[in-house]
Order: sequence, then C-alpha cells, then structure tokens
Amino acid sequence: MMNTNSNRYKVQEFIEQVSGCNDLSKWKEFKREVERIVVDSQMEAEINPLLFQDACGIYFKALVSIIESVEALSRGRCSWAVVKLYYSVFYLVRCLISIRGIAVFKCHGIYTLRIAEGELPVKRDGVKENGIKISGDHKTILHFYKKNFSGDRVISLNVDGMNVIDWMMSRRDYVNYRDATFFEPEIVGFSESIFSCGIEERIHNYIDDSDYIYCFDRDHCCLSVPIKMAMQFCKEAAQASCGNSLLSEDQKNYIKRALEEVNIKTEGKLGRLMLGYYRNGDY
Repeated sequence: MMNTNSNRYKVQEFIEQVSGCNDLSKWKEFKREVERIVVDSQMEAEINPLLFQDACGIYFKALVSIIESVEALSRGRCSWAVVKLYYSVFYLVRCLISIRGIAVFKCHGIYTLRIAEGELPVKRDGVKENGIKISGDHKTILHFYKKNFSGDRVISLNVDGMNVIDWMMSRRDYVNYRDATFFEPEIVGFSESIFSCGIEERIHNYIDDSDYIYCFDRDHCCLSVPIKMAMQFCKEAAQASCGNSLLSEDQKNYIKRALEEVNIKTEGKLGRLMLGYYRNGDY
C-alpha cells in the first residue's frame, strides 16, 4: 500500500500518485511513467500549494539549524555550528527552488519539474561538470541551483576563490571527515567579534548589510549567508503565500522558546526573521 506518512514531502507523494504507483516497494519500476509526466493546468493548480507546504517544512529545518548553531556559538562551540549552518544553507536552497515553482523529487534518480504547462521532468543527477560526475542529493541540488539561478546574489559570492556555498560544504566536509578532532576550545570559522559584541548584535549587522560585505568574509560567511538566504526566502514566500503563515503555531512556539534560551529577543530583527515575519525589509 502507498505510504501515507504525513511527514513525507507532499510533492513526492503527489508525483507517486499521478504516476499510478500504489506500492512504494515498486516505485523504481515507474521511472518511465514519471518521465512521461507533462504539466497541465490541473496539475499546476494542485501541486503549487504542495510546493509551498514543502518549502515551509524545509524552512523550519533551516531555522532550527540556525538557532542550534547560535546556541552552540553562544557557548563557544563552533565545530558543529559549521556543520549545521551548512545544512541550513542547503535547506534554504531547497526552499528557494520550491517557492519558485520547481518540484524536486526522486525516482531512481533526482528530478526537477518546472510547474508550468507543457513542462516535463528532467533528471539532474549523473551529469558531469568539468569532468566530475554530479551525484547525491546535496551536490545535485546545489549544482542545479547555481546553474539555474545565477542571478541570486549568493551565487556571485566567493570565499578563498570558491563559491561561498561550495566553500561552506568544504568546511562541513573538513569538520566531518578530514580533521582528526574538533576545533574546541579554539574558535575557528567565526569572528571573535561575534563573542565580544554579542551574537544578536552581530547578526543584526548581517541583516542590515545590503552590500553583502560579511558574506565575502571567511570569518563571517558561515553565519551571514544563511541569514541573508532566509531573508530572501521570506520575501519570496510573502508573495506566494496568499496570506498563509510560513510556520505553524507549534513551530513558532518552539522557536520562541529556543530563542529565549539563548537570550535572543523574539521582538528583535533576528527574532522576527526566525518567526517568519520578515517581509521586504519590514518586521
């Protein structure tokens, strides 16, 4: 029988249903049916609310990752903060792709589907870039994002000669796989000013940084980039939400408690951004 677990991505479930799959153990056998999908007006009307719902769910993942990183940094722990902030960026990339009307789903491969009449699914993993095969969720989705949304400010950002998202992934890999131990008690990857000025004040600097100066700086980008991407998502989601909230009341209450635990004011700029209230520069 079809898995009806409510925590699965709604778009993935929808694609399985329109492909005629009622048994997920046989999902790989539906690859041909998946690749024959053509978006029509009815599908467009049905799937767009699901894209928004998935984007909101992923946004909560990003927020929790950011808040847990802030909590770790407030206690002088930076290693896992590096890892979680990278994940927050990956989640925010997923959010931006979804809110822009593009479905991401799997069927023996990773596909995207632009939700507009006449569009068909496109398999994205397995391609080569500069002779290197692109595979896996993270590399495939980030590659798609950078190739298709080159106008996004974050894509133009470089740190140490690398795109800042690639740089953050390399830092995650260094912490997770290459370094023999964690950085603690040293502070690595974050400016000492975060601790001398206070994390909330420094993040307010990031929020107000219209020139993205901090996003070019290796000692600030791990935290400033996800903050700027969260702002971008909130702006775009406000236009697509039709008045719907980005977060459930339970999620808002969880975030409020988490912010209060690290002495972040829920009515301040960071607090309102984390609660999904940021709209085009207004809080």
